[in-house]
Amino acid sequence: MEPDLAELEADIAAMKIDIAVLKANSATKADLADVRAALSSEIANTRAAIAEAKSAIIMWVVGAIFLAQLLPILAKIIVK
Repeated sequence: MEPDLAELEADIAAMKIDIAVLKANSATKADLADVRAALSSEIANTRAAIAEAKSAIIMWVVGAIFLAQLLPILAKIIVK
């Protein structure tokens, strides 16, 4: 009975150490809230960058089409 009790005490001590390590390394609600806020901010910044890139691409395409329509007319004027 005495060896079994000593073994149980050793197991409990090991469990206490394991629980202390888990508590020290686990994320708290505040940590998760900070990560969530940072992630939301990054998503908003990314969406803004995508919207800006889309606008720039649209402007370049419209400009290229407009220029492509004007070049033949300008060539005719210059050749005359």
